[in-house]
Amino acid sequence: MATEYRTSKEQAYFAASNSRGGFHSYYEQCFRHKVDRLFYIKGGPGTGKSTLMRQVARCGEARGYRVEYYYCSSDADSLDAVLLYGEGTSLGLLDATLPHAMEPVLPGVEEEIIDLGQFWNSSHLSAHREEIIRLNGKKAAGYRAAYRYLAGAGDISDVLQATVEPCIDREKMRRAVHRLLKGTEKNGGDGKLSIGLCESVGMSGRVRLDTYLYLGERVCLIENYLDTAYMLTRELGQMATERRLNVRISYHPVLPDRIDALLLEDSKTVFLVCDPGKGEELQAKAPHSRLVHMRHLVVPSAVRQVREKIRQTARLREALISEAQGELRQVAQAHFELEQIYSAAMNFDAKERYTRELCDQLFGKTSSSCN
Repeated sequence: MATEYRTSKEQAYFAASNSRGGFHSYYEQCFRHKVDRLFYIKGGPGTGKSTLMRQVARCGEARGYRVEYYYCSSDADSLDAVLLYGEGTSLGLLDATLPHAMEPVLPGVEEEIIDLGQFWNSSHLSAHREEIIRLNGKKAAGYRAAYRYLAGAGDISDVLQATVEPCIDREKMRRAVHRLLKGTEKNGGDGKLSIGLCESVGMSGRVRLDTYLYLGERVCLIENYLDTAYMLTRELGQMATERRLNVRISYHPVLPDRIDALLLEDSKTVFLVCDPGKGEELQAKAPHSRLVHMRHLVVPSAVRQVREKIRQTARLREALISEAQGELRQVAQAHFELEQIYSAAMNFDAKERYTRELCDQLFGKTSSSCN
């Protein structure tokens, strides 16, 4: 299935992924100790967690806050979290329910809990008990099947990597890394590492956000020739860390040991892996970008010996990921049915009043018009 490229003009990321090892959460690295106040939202599917976060984020933006949006890796149309940075203050809200359940460490001091269960009719939900249990079971079974396929895709990737690595000209790669990083140290840095994924494999297929293109003043698009690009991003990441540069990293959604994008925050330099043949399309979105051709960093004679094996192995991996996406589409059916049940049980008028009061509390009384 083709990747959907989304242009949002937001600083948008994913903070989790459906991976070869199952659900892989970066919540702790992305959110814990990142802001002055953190609100943990509890509630079922369809209870308005994402809407609440969106409304608070809009109010914050209207008051001059810079907002980072973190979308759900399974449902890229919904939010998992928002972080808001203002002058001398910061706050965040996150969906702290399964599968990325997270609990406060200093409740009432730096962290608060928002319970959306206070706005639902428990009698209505109890009347649908058996249906809720059935749909949750269907979702769990779908995820289990999807993760089996993704585990297989990960194993195939290991075979592919072992086949490709001997084809790389290590000396050429070393020189390329030094060349690509030249000038990026000019603004210094303290070695800060942030995580923000730019791609997900979820219920609506593969989705890639354009955030790294949007943030980069200098963009290097690394064409993933024969699955070799990740070796270059690995070296770039290691050298950036050694030089104590401030780096934001995106990991591959299925293969979390691979880096698919880096942002050197001080120099606004971006390195982004792109699919073969997609480079020119992405250059149209970022005219200031340049292409890095991995074919120049391999030993042609070594590639000729294994080219067909590489292609067949890559096709097998894509077939497994495609099967996983099919299972996730089945998950989507159950998930959206659950949302309908919970939505019907909600008093959204009361929840909207609460949201306005929360915005007033966070940003002042004039913020009500933001909603």
